[in-house]
Amino acid sequence: MWVVDIDKTALNLRWMMSIGDVKASRVALELGVHRATVYGWLNGVSAPNLDHCVGLCDILGCGLDDLVGRKCV
Repeated sequence: MWVVDIDKTALNLRWMMSIGDVKASRVALELGVHRATVYGWLNGVSAPNLDHCVGLCDILGCGLDDLVGRKCV
């Protein structure tokens, strides 16, 4: 079974957004969510759903595995 590590996802998202100089406001606008939602993802309070993960990968130019840091348990 595969699980998503919410803390690893937040860390990866922060890192990829910083190296790509992608702002939370841009992510929110492109994904149609509130900035507070994006900040929740960045802080590990919540995790993006699959649709949002795919959109984040498009924005950031990365793969799902790179974003979510999944692991097998």
